[in-house]
Amino acid sequence: IVCTSTTKITVGENASWEDNGTFTPSTSEVSFLGSTNQTITGSSNPSFYNLTLNKSGGDLLLSKDISISNNLTMTSGDFDLQNSSIDLGSTGVIQSETESNRIKVGDPSTNTGTIYYTRTINSVTDFDPANLGIAITTDQNLGSITVVRGHQRQQGTGSFTANFSVARYYSVPGIGEIDGTNTNVQLSYWEAELGASHPNEANLVAYQQIVEGGSNVWTPLDGSVNVTNNYVLPSANPYDSYVYGDAYASLTFNDVFTLGSTDSPLPVELLSFTAEKYGDDTVELKWITL
Repeated sequence: IVCTSTTKITVGENASWEDNGTFTPSTSEVSFLGSTNQTITGSSNPSFYNLTLNKSGGDLLLSKDISISNNLTMTSGDFDLQNSSIDLGSTGVIQSETESNRIKVGDPSTNTGTIYYTRTINSVTDFDPANLGIAITTDQNLGSITVVRGHQRQQGTGSFTANFSVARYYSVPGIGEIDGTNTNVQLSYWEAELGASHPNEANLVAYQQIVEGGSNVWTPLDGSVNVTNNYVLPSANPYDSYVYGDAYASLTFNDVFTLGSTDSPLPVELLSFTAEKYGDDTVELKWITL
Protein backbone atom coordinates (compact mmCIF):
# COMPACT_ATOMS: atom_id res chain seq x y z
CA ILE A 1 0.00 0.00 0.00
CA VAL A 2 1.35 3.41 -1.00
CA CYS A 3 -0.46 6.30 0.70
CA THR A 4 -0.91 9.91 -0.30
CA SER A 5 -0.81 12.76 2.20
CA THR A 6 -4.60 12.68 2.61
CA THR A 7 -5.03 8.91 2.98
CA LYS A 8 -7.11 7.71 5.93
CA ILE A 9 -7.37 3.98 6.59
CA THR A 10 -9.99 2.74 9.05
CA VAL A 11 -9.54 -0.75 10.52
CA GLY A 12 -13.07 -1.47 11.69
CA GLU A 13 -15.12 -4.19 13.32
CA ASN A 14 -13.59 -7.71 13.36
CA ALA A 15 -10.58 -6.47 11.34
CA SER A 16 -6.87 -6.55 12.14
CA TRP A 17 -3.71 -5.35 10.39
CA GLU A 18 -1.60 -8.12 8.85
CA ASP A 19 1.39 -6.72 7.00
CA ASN A 20 3.26 -9.19 4.81
CA GLY A 21 4.41 -6.66 2.24
CA THR A 22 5.33 -2.97 2.11
CA PHE A 23 3.38 -0.10 3.61
CA THR A 24 4.44 3.43 2.58
CA PRO A 25 2.58 5.80 4.94
CA SER A 26 3.44 9.31 3.64
CA THR A 27 1.47 11.49 6.12
CA SER A 28 -1.53 9.17 6.35
CA GLU A 29 -3.59 8.12 9.35
CA VAL A 30 -4.46 4.54 10.30
CA SER A 31 -7.30 4.29 12.84
CA PHE A 32 -8.48 1.23 14.78
CA LEU A 33 -12.20 1.47 15.60
CA GLY A 34 -13.33 -2.05 16.53
CA SER A 35 -15.23 -3.12 19.64
CA THR A 36 -13.18 -6.31 20.22
CA ASN A 37 -9.48 -7.11 20.30
CA GLN A 38 -7.60 -6.18 17.12
CA THR A 39 -4.02 -7.10 16.21
CA ILE A 40 -1.06 -5.68 14.29
CA THR A 41 0.78 -8.70 12.94
CA GLY A 42 2.45 -10.13 9.82
CA SER A 43 5.96 -10.82 8.54
CA SER A 44 6.85 -7.13 8.03
CA ASN A 45 7.45 -4.37 10.57
CA PRO A 46 5.21 -1.50 9.41
CA SER A 47 6.09 2.16 9.77
CA PHE A 48 3.10 4.40 10.48
CA TYR A 49 2.86 8.18 10.33
CA ASN A 50 -0.28 8.72 12.45
CA LEU A 51 -1.76 5.79 14.37
CA THR A 52 -5.02 6.30 16.28
CA LEU A 53 -6.89 4.11 18.76
CA ASN A 54 -10.56 5.03 18.92
CA LYS A 55 -11.96 1.68 19.97
CA SER A 56 -15.30 1.17 21.65
CA GLY A 57 -14.10 -2.06 23.26
CA GLY A 58 -11.22 -4.53 23.46
CA ASP A 59 -7.49 -3.81 23.06
CA LEU A 60 -5.15 -3.26 20.16
CA LEU A 61 -2.59 -6.08 20.43
CA LEU A 62 0.92 -5.61 19.06
CA SER A 63 2.54 -8.77 17.67
CA LYS A 64 5.21 -7.05 15.55
CA ASP A 65 7.69 -4.25 16.20
CA ILE A 66 6.41 -1.05 14.59
CA SER A 67 7.48 2.57 14.23
CA ILE A 68 5.39 5.76 14.39
CA SER A 69 6.91 8.98 13.10
CA ASN A 70 4.21 11.49 14.08
CA ASN A 71 1.27 10.94 16.48
CA LEU A 72 0.19 7.88 18.45
CA THR A 73 -3.23 9.12 19.55
CA MET A 74 -4.93 7.27 22.40
CA THR A 75 -8.53 8.46 22.00
CA SER A 76 -10.19 5.34 23.37
CA GLY A 77 -9.00 1.82 24.15
CA ASP A 78 -5.76 0.28 25.45
CA PHE A 79 -2.67 -0.56 23.40
CA ASP A 80 -1.22 -3.91 24.58
CA LEU A 81 2.43 -4.12 23.52
CA GLN A 82 2.72 -7.79 24.55
CA ASN A 83 6.37 -8.64 23.71
CA SER A 84 6.86 -6.11 20.90
CA SER A 85 8.02 -2.51 20.73
CA ILE A 86 7.00 0.87 19.33
CA ASP A 87 9.83 3.04 17.98
CA LEU A 88 8.85 6.73 18.03
CA GLY A 89 12.16 7.73 16.46
CA SER A 90 12.98 11.39 17.08
CA THR A 91 9.62 12.85 15.96
CA GLY A 92 6.87 10.55 17.24
CA VAL A 93 4.66 11.69 20.15
CA ILE A 94 2.09 9.99 22.38
CA GLN A 95 -1.13 11.98 22.49
CA SER A 96 -4.12 11.82 24.88
CA GLU A 97 -3.01 8.84 26.97
CA THR A 98 -5.08 8.53 30.16
CA GLU A 99 -5.86 6.02 32.90
CA SER A 100 -8.74 4.61 30.84
CA ASN A 101 -6.91 4.48 27.47
CA ARG A 102 -3.31 3.63 28.05
CA ILE A 103 -0.26 1.80 26.74
CA LYS A 104 0.41 -1.39 28.67
CA VAL A 105 1.34 -5.06 28.49
CA GLY A 106 -1.24 -7.75 29.07
CA ASP A 107 0.90 -9.70 31.55
CA PRO A 108 3.37 -7.43 33.39
CA SER A 109 5.04 -10.42 35.01
CA THR A 110 6.24 -11.87 31.68
CA ASN A 111 5.56 -9.47 28.78
CA THR A 112 8.58 -7.42 27.68
CA GLY A 113 6.91 -4.82 25.42
CA THR A 114 8.54 -1.37 25.30
CA ILE A 115 8.11 2.03 23.68
CA TYR A 116 11.11 4.24 23.03
CA TYR A 117 12.22 7.59 21.68
CA THR A 118 15.63 8.83 20.50
CA ARG A 119 16.90 12.39 20.54
CA THR A 120 19.68 14.64 21.85
CA ILE A 121 19.10 15.71 25.44
CA ASN A 122 21.24 18.66 26.49
CA SER A 123 20.59 20.79 29.58
CA VAL A 124 16.81 20.38 29.96
CA THR A 125 14.30 21.02 32.75
CA ASP A 126 11.25 18.79 33.22
CA PHE A 127 11.53 17.53 29.65
CA ASP A 128 9.15 14.62 28.95
CA PRO A 129 10.40 12.98 25.73
CA ALA A 130 7.49 12.08 23.43
CA ASN A 131 5.13 12.21 26.45
CA LEU A 132 6.52 8.91 27.70
CA GLY A 133 5.73 10.00 31.26
CA ILE A 134 9.21 10.76 32.63
CA ALA A 135 10.16 14.40 33.17
CA ILE A 136 13.96 14.69 32.88
CA THR A 137 16.05 17.46 34.39
CA THR A 138 19.78 17.60 33.69
CA ASP A 139 22.41 20.31 33.36
CA GLN A 140 24.58 17.94 31.32
CA ASN A 141 24.69 17.02 27.63
CA LEU A 142 23.64 13.37 27.51
CA GLY A 143 24.05 13.33 23.73
CA SER A 144 21.74 11.37 21.47
CA ILE A 145 20.11 8.77 23.72
CA THR A 146 17.18 6.37 23.51
CA VAL A 147 14.75 6.78 26.41
CA VAL A 148 12.81 3.57 27.07
CA ARG A 149 9.50 2.98 28.82
CA GLY A 150 8.61 -0.62 29.64
CA HIS A 151 5.80 -2.29 31.58
CA GLN A 152 7.33 -5.48 32.93
CA ARG A 153 7.41 -5.54 36.73
CA GLN A 154 10.94 -5.35 38.11
CA GLN A 155 11.85 -8.06 40.60
CA GLY A 156 13.66 -7.65 43.89
CA THR A 157 16.86 -9.59 44.61
CA GLY A 158 18.46 -11.43 47.53
CA SER A 159 15.91 -11.84 50.30
CA PHE A 160 13.34 -9.80 48.40
CA THR A 161 12.76 -11.85 45.25
CA ALA A 162 9.08 -12.12 46.17
CA ASN A 163 8.69 -8.33 45.81
CA PHE A 164 7.97 -6.53 42.54
CA SER A 165 7.68 -2.98 41.31
CA VAL A 166 4.66 -1.41 39.67
CA ALA A 167 4.06 -2.32 36.01
CA ARG A 168 6.29 0.44 34.62
CA TYR A 169 9.99 1.28 34.41
CA TYR A 170 12.19 3.75 32.52
CA SER A 171 15.72 3.81 31.15
CA VAL A 172 17.51 7.14 30.65
CA PRO A 173 21.03 6.36 29.34
CA GLY A 174 23.80 8.45 30.83
CA ILE A 175 21.84 10.24 33.53
CA GLY A 176 23.69 8.43 36.34
CA GLU A 177 23.58 9.85 39.85
CA ILE A 178 20.74 12.30 40.50
CA ASP A 179 20.69 15.12 43.06
CA GLY A 180 17.04 16.15 42.99
CA THR A 181 17.80 19.63 41.61
CA ASN A 182 20.24 19.85 38.70
CA THR A 183 19.69 16.19 37.77
CA ASN A 184 16.37 14.52 38.46
CA VAL A 185 13.58 12.34 37.04
CA GLN A 186 9.88 12.67 37.76
CA LEU A 187 8.22 9.27 37.24
CA SER A 188 4.58 9.04 36.17
CA TYR A 189 2.30 6.03 36.55
CA TRP A 190 -1.31 4.93 36.14
CA GLU A 191 -3.21 3.52 39.09
CA ALA A 192 -3.96 0.41 37.03
CA GLU A 193 -0.19 -0.30 37.08
CA LEU A 194 0.00 -0.53 40.87
CA GLY A 195 -1.32 -4.08 41.21
CA ALA A 196 -2.29 -5.95 44.35
CA SER A 197 1.17 -5.54 45.94
CA HIS A 198 0.86 -1.72 45.98
CA PRO A 199 -2.60 -1.06 47.42
CA ASN A 200 -1.78 2.41 48.73
CA GLU A 201 -0.28 4.73 46.12
CA ALA A 202 0.59 7.25 48.85
CA ASN A 203 3.37 4.83 49.85
CA LEU A 204 5.05 4.72 46.42
CA VAL A 205 8.82 5.21 46.36
CA ALA A 206 11.08 5.81 43.37
CA TYR A 207 13.93 3.31 42.97
CA GLN A 208 17.09 3.49 40.91
CA GLN A 209 19.10 0.46 39.87
CA ILE A 210 22.74 0.50 40.97
CA VAL A 211 25.60 -1.97 40.68
CA GLU A 212 27.29 -3.05 43.89
CA GLY A 213 29.91 -5.79 43.89
CA GLY A 214 28.95 -6.84 40.37
CA SER A 215 25.25 -7.26 41.24
CA ASN A 216 22.28 -5.15 40.16
CA VAL A 217 20.31 -3.94 43.16
CA TRP A 218 17.70 -1.24 43.79
CA THR A 219 18.20 1.81 45.97
CA PRO A 220 15.19 3.80 47.21
CA LEU A 221 15.10 7.55 46.57
CA ASP A 222 13.69 9.99 49.10
CA GLY A 223 10.90 12.03 47.58
CA SER A 224 7.19 12.74 47.43
CA VAL A 225 4.12 11.25 45.75
CA ASN A 226 1.48 13.31 43.96
CA VAL A 227 -1.55 11.01 44.08
CA THR A 228 -3.72 13.51 42.20
CA ASN A 229 -1.51 13.76 39.12
CA ASN A 230 0.09 10.31 39.49
CA TYR A 231 3.81 10.94 39.73
CA VAL A 232 6.72 10.49 42.15
CA LEU A 233 9.41 13.16 42.39
CA PRO A 234 12.75 12.46 44.14
CA SER A 235 13.82 15.16 46.56
CA ALA A 236 17.15 16.96 46.92
CA ASN A 237 19.94 14.54 47.97
CA PRO A 238 17.60 11.55 47.58
CA TYR A 239 19.99 8.71 48.42
CA ASP A 240 20.23 6.95 51.76
CA SER A 241 23.34 7.43 53.88
CA TYR A 242 25.05 4.22 52.72
CA VAL A 243 25.60 5.74 49.27
CA TYR A 244 27.90 8.30 50.87
CA GLY A 245 29.53 5.84 53.25
CA ASP A 246 32.29 3.26 52.91
CA ALA A 247 30.59 1.49 49.99
CA TYR A 248 30.21 4.60 47.83
CA ALA A 249 33.42 4.15 45.81
CA SER A 250 32.25 0.74 44.58
CA LEU A 251 28.79 1.87 43.48
CA THR A 252 27.81 2.44 39.85
CA PHE A 253 24.58 4.30 39.15
CA ASN A 254 22.59 2.60 36.42
CA ASP A 255 20.07 4.46 34.29
CA VAL A 256 16.97 2.39 35.13
CA PHE A 257 14.18 3.71 37.37
CA THR A 258 10.94 2.25 38.64
CA LEU A 259 8.43 2.65 41.44
CA GLY A 260 8.06 0.36 44.42
CA SER A 261 6.29 0.67 47.72
CA THR A 262 6.87 0.72 51.43
CA ASP A 263 4.03 -1.84 51.48
CA SER A 264 6.23 -4.25 49.51
CA PRO A 265 9.72 -2.76 49.30
CA LEU A 266 12.43 -3.62 46.82
CA PRO A 267 15.64 -5.04 48.32
CA VAL A 268 17.42 -3.57 51.32
CA GLU A 269 20.22 -6.07 51.85
CA LEU A 270 23.09 -6.56 54.28
CA LEU A 271 26.40 -6.14 52.48
CA SER A 272 28.75 -6.78 55.42
CA PHE A 273 28.76 -7.21 59.19
CA THR A 274 31.81 -7.33 61.47
CA ALA A 275 32.34 -7.47 65.22
CA GLU A 276 35.66 -6.56 66.86
CA LYS A 277 36.44 -7.05 70.56
CA TYR A 278 38.03 -4.20 72.52
CA GLY A 279 39.21 -5.07 75.99
CA ASP A 280 37.11 -7.26 78.24
CA ASP A 281 33.71 -5.63 77.92
CA THR A 282 33.46 -3.78 74.58
CA VAL A 283 32.54 -5.00 71.10
CA GLU A 284 32.46 -2.66 68.10
CA LEU A 285 29.86 -3.61 65.47
CA LYS A 286 30.09 -2.35 61.88
CA TRP A 287 27.69 -3.00 59.03
CA ILE A 288 26.86 -1.81 55.52
CA THR A 289 23.36 -2.21 54.07
CA LEU A 290 21.68 -1.71 50.70
